[in-house]
Formats: sequence, C-alpha cells, structure tokens
Amino acid sequence: MKPQTWTFWLVGCLIVSSLTPAEAQRFRRRGSPRSIQDLLRRQRGSDANPRHERAKTEADRVYQQGDFERAARLTNMVLRENPRDHVALYLRASANIELGFRSRDGKLIRSAVADARNSIAHSNGSNVFYYIPYLYGMTNLAILEANKKHAEVAVTIGNQVLDLPQIKKDERAQIHYQRARAHSYLANYTQAVDDFEKTLQLDSNHLGAFVGLADVHAATGNVEKTQEAYSRAIGTFPDNPLVYNNRGMFLQQQGKPAEAIADFTRAIELDRRYHAAFTNRGFALMESGNPQAAEPDFDESLRLSRNQPMVYNLRGVARLAQGKVREAISDQREMVRQAPQDPVAHADLGFALFFSRDFANAERSFAQALEINAEMRHLIPWRAASMQRAGEAGKVSDLAASAVEKKAEDRDWIDQLLVFLVDASSEEELFKSVRTDDKYAKEAQLCEAHFFVGFRAKGTGNNEAAAIHFQKALDTGARYLSAYRGAQFALNKFSVAELKLPAAVRSR
Repeated sequence: MKPQTWTFWLVGCLIVSSLTPAEAQRFRRRGSPRSIQDLLRRQRGSDANPRHERAKTEADRVYQQGDFERAARLTNMVLRENPRDHVALYLRASANIELGFRSRDGKLIRSAVADARNSIAHSNGSNVFYYIPYLYGMTNLAILEANKKHAEVAVTIGNQVLDLPQIKKDERAQIHYQRARAHSYLANYTQAVDDFEKTLQLDSNHLGAFVGLADVHAATGNVEKTQEAYSRAIGTFPDNPLVYNNRGMFLQQQGKPAEAIADFTRAIELDRRYHAAFTNRGFALMESGNPQAAEPDFDESLRLSRNQPMVYNLRGVARLAQGKVREAISDQREMVRQAPQDPVAHADLGFALFFSRDFANAERSFAQALEINAEMRHLIPWRAASMQRAGEAGKVSDLAASAVEKKAEDRDWIDQLLVFLVDASSEEELFKSVRTDDKYAKEAQLCEAHFFVGFRAKGTGNNEAAAIHFQKALDTGARYLSAYRGAQFALNKFSVAELKLPAAVRSR
C-alpha cells in the first residue's frame, strides 16, 4: 500500500522537466530542427503569400522564445486561409504539443500530432524534420496518458524514417534522439542508450542526448554512469543552465538536497529566466523541510510563466505547510482551473478545503477526483470524514458498506479506516491492523490511524483525547502525509526546519 501523500506532483516536478525542442533552441543547441527560413525557401514559389510568410517567420520567432500561444494563433491564421501549408502545420504542431503537455491536455496533443502528420503528407514526405513533432508528440502523449502504445508507434515510425534513403546526417541525429526518448519511456534502456550515443556520434553538441543519456542511466540505478554522463555534459556545456538543473534533479533524487540546491542556484545564476530551476529549487527546499524558503522560488517561477498548474500546486503545498490555508486554497483552485481533468488538482484542493473545515466543498472535490480516477482509493476515508462533518452520516454508511461486509482478514488499509470511521471497529482493532513488516508503511499507517482516531474523538467532543492522538500523528515524522498536515492544523503547530543554504539563496 502506498501511503497518501499531501501532493502527487513532488517527484513529477523533477522528472517531467525534459528537454523540449523549444528549450533546445533557447539553450543554443546545434542540430535543432532546420530554421524556418530554410523551410520557407524550400516552400516559396511565385504564388507565395507575403503575409503568410511573415506570419510563419514570426510564429517561429515567438516559438523559440517560449510564447507557444502566440505561435499557435499566428499559424491558425495561415491555416484558415491555406490548410495545406505544410510549414504552418509543422509550426502549429510544435507549438500545440508544448501547450498540450504543459496543460496536460491530451486532445490538444492529438490534434498537434495530426498537424504533424498532415505536414508530412502535404510536403510529400520531402522534409524529414517534419517527423520530429510527430515523434515528440507521440512520446509525450504516451507519458500523459500512461499508454505505451503511443511510444511504440513512435519507435516504429522512427525505424522507418531512419531507413529512408534521402536522410541526412543532421536529420538522422534528430530521429535517433526522438526514438531514444520513446525507448526511454518504454524502459528499453539498452536501446535508448544506443540511440542517445548514436545521436552524439552524429552531433557531438546535442544537448538533449547528453541529458537523456544521464536520465536513462539514472533510471537504471547506475549512479556511476549517471555521474559520468553529467560530467560529459558539463564538460561540453559548462555555462548551460539546463545541465546544472538536471544534475540537481538527479542529486535531489539521490537524497543530496544541499548539493541539488547548489546546482539549481547555479542554473539560476546562468539564466534568471529559467523558471524550471526556480521550481526545482523550491521543491528541494520544501523537501528539506523549509517551505518558507521554497515559497519565494515558486513565486518567481510563476512570475516568469503563469501557466504552470504544477507550480500552483507546489506553492499551495508550501503555503499549507506554513498554515496559510486561504492562500493554499487559492493556489489549488488555480490548478483546478488550469488542469480541470487532473484528479490530483481536485484531490489537493479537497485537502486544503478539509483543513479549512469547509467539509462540504472538500467532499465535492474528493468526489470529483474519484470520478476522474476511481483508483485513487486513498481519498475515500477523507471523503467519508468530510461527509460526517458535513452532516451526511447516511451517505458515509453507504460509502463504507462494502468494507464493513468484508471479513477482517480481507480488508486492506483503506477498508480498515472506513470501518473505524463508521464505528464498525474499535480504536484497538484499527491499531492492530497497522503493518509491522515494513518500517515505511508502519510509519504512514500509524500517522493516519492517530489522525483519524483524533478526528473522531474531536467530533464527539473529547478534545483531550483528540489532542493526544494528533500529537502522536506528528510524532511519527511522516510529514509527507495529508494526515500529518491535518494534525498540524488541528493543533495549530507549524514549524520551519533550519537548513544551511547556499549564499545565493540566503541573500535573496
């Protein structure tokens, strides 16, 4: 059983920050897709529309600056008047894949993949670079939808493109790179390493391949090869912020927060506009027990790029850890607005509302999360507790009915909590069901058990017993749990751990 944490984004924050085509251009990596001017020269004829040419040139410029919305609008104008314009299709595909992945909008990525496919068809397959947004989009769709088939298609198409007789060296490097990303998602790590190395043989300055190679070695648990890959990358790109940012992510995952923070700080020193580094440094600070220091980093990341639902979530978590429940609710509402189909957004809003004692709305948020993803069963006890405090005891009995009907030995931890909440088992029975064979699970379950025992005691007016159990929940040290956070709010105990920070952070 995986205990319910107070946010689902924390690890994702560090993993999702991969190198996009736009970032590759921004960080001046050679070997990125051929310039728009070259594409326009190939396309241009006597019947060229000067207004369309200007729009496409401008769309490429703002895309490289990260303004994907404007790039999409400019290409929309061109395609309304000429739906077969393959350059505009290629550009719109590139922009919408970025927008779709950032907003977790699978429909938008699918439409972008269709654009990429049409750009290939309308150019008669003459430009291999048009396959890049297609392959990139299919792998991102696999990540977003947790569907391996999309990545498998990317591998198959990549194989076919690499067999084309007209493919050039720089094109081959890009296709190997995109195929490597798909292999990496599929956990075909040997093939991914081979493709990344082939990319570097063809283009020794391919930043994405350096970063991808390190990521694959990290995924296999080979710390030595990961460190070697980052050393190669920093040797080639000593002033590149992305390399330090990604090494910082690796160090954070290795349980070295001080070293990670130093790398994120170096990335920020090299590029003050690099919002991902601010996000990651904020995450590292928060994981180190210092949400107060993390909040300004999330502020800066959002100042640089407002459309980041994940960062609103993280800032909400940091604020909640400081007892700033109103501000946390505001952040989680914004995450829901930006990512309405993300069950995590609704779940984390539910927790913030629960801690503010708005139980009716908390129940609705938990219900919405479960409607989107029924596998989030860890939310069910929280929904039940919300119902109880909102005066809907009858609905709680219905919710817990299947758990009550099970034999005691057949109940999992979620069932045990539900049965306890409806008074179908005792406090002693709940504590006896806590696992003892796994230290991590024991810590988590004890924290949740003490919180819900305290919660029920509070509901019956036994404030003294409630306070004892809430304190015992805190004593477990399981600060990654919503139950721990709930105990903090119940006792109004919020502390900020001291952490020795790099001078660049301390002097902000």
